[in-house]
Amino acid sequence: MVILNEGRVEQSGTPEEVFQHPASEFVMRFLGSVNLFQGRTEGERMYVRPHELEISTTEVPGASMKADIRRLWAAGGQVKAELAGAGGEVFYIEMSHERRSELQLREGQQVFVNPRKFRVFPQT
Repeated sequence: MVILNEGRVEQSGTPEEVFQHPASEFVMRFLGSVNLFQGRTEGERMYVRPHELEISTTEVPGASMKADIRRLWAAGGQVKAELAGAGGEVFYIEMSHERRSELQLREGQQVFVNPRKFRVFPQT
């Protein structure tokens, strides 16, 4: 697989390699939905795919981000959630129907979010 950006090769490799280890912000965005978080890292941006965020009703000290559930909807075999962080930023999570039921999630509820996996790229 070869990903081109304005006629220039951004990255090449197997589909799995490119998806799991994107070489740039462009490749990360090109291959699907992502959440962009501005953080304390200077000059860098953190990207997290919706299925790589863990939602919980309890806080993990030092690792959790508070958020409010704005909207929940079923999308085939999964549930999607639109959340608003403490600073008003909007981001999305994908989870199983079982996880939603287990946590008894509902719109308007405050939850905690932890990234299971993220990628950091220099700000361009």
